[in-house]
Amino acid sequence: MKEKIKIIKDNIPFSEVPKKFQDNMIYDLAKSMVHSFDEGVYTIKTASKDAKSHLKDTVYKYVYYQSSIYGDCVCEIGQEGWR
Repeated sequence: MKEKIKIIKDNIPFSEVPKKFQDNMIYDLAKSMVHSFDEGVYTIKTASKDAKSHLKDTVYKYVYYQSSIYGDCVCEIGQEGWR
């Protein structure tokens, strides 16, 4: 089966990424922050606040697209573009 991709929005900041993806991105970053720092430095709640502010303050851009295999997806645009 060949994958077909339809771009919904291109080159968007974090604030324009759909809410369901924002929540997952914040949770994933917070979880990795909890694991990478010493015990007691972060809880999920405090790490989530820092992760949200970090993602909003960064200059990363995202592509929101629909895949025929994976459904709706969001991908960060790297320096070479996204694939």
